[in-house]
Amino acid sequence: MSFKSLLNATCKIQRNTKSQSATSGEITNTWNTIYPSVKCRLDEARSNSGEITKETAQYTKATHVVFMEKSSYLSFTEKDRIIIDDNNYQILIIIDAGGAGLYNQVMVKRVF
Repeated sequence: MSFKSLLNATCKIQRNTKSQSATSGEITNTWNTIYPSVKCRLDEARSNSGEITKETAQYTKATHVVFMEKSSYLSFTEKDRIIIDDNNYQILIIIDAGGAGLYNQVMVKRVF
């Protein structure tokens, strides 16, 4: 069984942009889809695999893991978000799954 055959969902990757109203000066956030159709797999995070500590000693608990193929056209960061079945997931960290540079393991937290 290939890794590709395990990718049973399609996700969108969105990027937040800020803009300022010319009339009121108010800053608004807008999420724009940068990748509309990425094959992926969504799994719940295991209780011990969802703990993430960043360099700033910030502790975050991942609720899910998203797997996808690495591709030269995919470029996203922890500032972006993933949408699967109309559910929003905050990207916490992007890991090279298996260390071979072929797949991403993206630890995410579901946002309600």
